[in-house]
Amino acid sequence: MTQPKTSRALRVSGLLLLALAVAGAGVFAAVTWLVGAGGCADSSVREQQVAALKIFRTPPAGARPAPGLEGVQTECMDDSGDPWLAATSGYESDADQQTVLDHYRKETKEDGWTPLRPAGEAGGTPDAPADSCYRKDLAGDPALLRIHYTTPTEYLISVESSLDGTLVEC
Repeated sequence: MTQPKTSRALRVSGLLLLALAVAGAGVFAAVTWLVGAGGCADSSVREQQVAALKIFRTPPAGARPAPGLEGVQTECMDDSGDPWLAATSGYESDADQQTVLDHYRKETKEDGWTPLRPAGEAGGTPDAPADSCYRKDLAGDPALLRIHYTTPTEYLISVESSLDGTLVEC
């Protein structure tokens, strides 16, 4: 007994649809994996590399860790779709801000950082100057060093780096 042509055509169509669905799911999984690669889940080595930078170990004389900001804090953020990480350390200093910024200007120059914007340019006030920013390649990816006063005597040192190689702006 032979099957009607329409029954065979339906079976072949069903198999083709199933094959397309499986292939589509495979493509979706591959794209999802590729887009997710290099995100925060894979950032621990980069976080350790950034947290170990010399700039975090060379505060000016008399500077002390700010309460609650002892050591280098790292975090990775990927909520915007462009994953990036930051390593931050906070200090208090009785020295005037210019003395502190001069210290870091010297340290960054010796360590190969390129100044992007000296403190006080493009905004800020005498009590809270604009961020000082520097750039450097770390293992082939650009990093941004930011020195930011939060009060007249407290400041943050942060190094920020995207995980996809794009520049982080000051």
